[in-house]
Amino acid sequence: MKQGKNLVTGTEWDYQKVFDFTDESEEVKNFGKDHETEWVDEWGRRGVERWCRKEGKRDKQIWKEEWYQKIFSNSEQADDDELIEESSCSKWGKNEETNEEWIEKWGENHKSGQKLKWCDKWQVCLHTQQKKGENWGQTYTDDY
Repeated sequence: MKQGKNLVTGTEWDYQKVFDFTDESEEVKNFGKDHETEWVDEWGRRGVERWCRKEGKRDKQIWKEEWYQKIFSNSEQADDDELIEESSCSKWGKNEETNEEWIEKWGENHKSGQKLKWCDKWQVCLHTQQKKGENWGQTYTDDY
């Protein structure tokens, strides 16, 4: 555990790390704040799963992110890309000053010789509600 405050800059932090020796899991929570920005980060691992969550705000901007990854339990494969069984990311942000909001989601699943990758990205003008973005997905075999 680490906590502190810089009296000159006003920066504050609170960092906590918990390690469980019974299942070798690890969780970290981190809070930070300065004169412009405030944020919270959390990340950890338990068994074959890894995750991360972040959120923050600065002036008229706010954002959130979540990342998740699961690796194969039998990880004797040589290539790091082949270790991933499932992976995903979700991001959201809003800027009230520019009247914009954005959403991004993507991921991949690797199951028995077939892989699926996908992505959704959108940006919305909050003034006109005009939406622009892209959406795609791809399925392929290990031979690809």
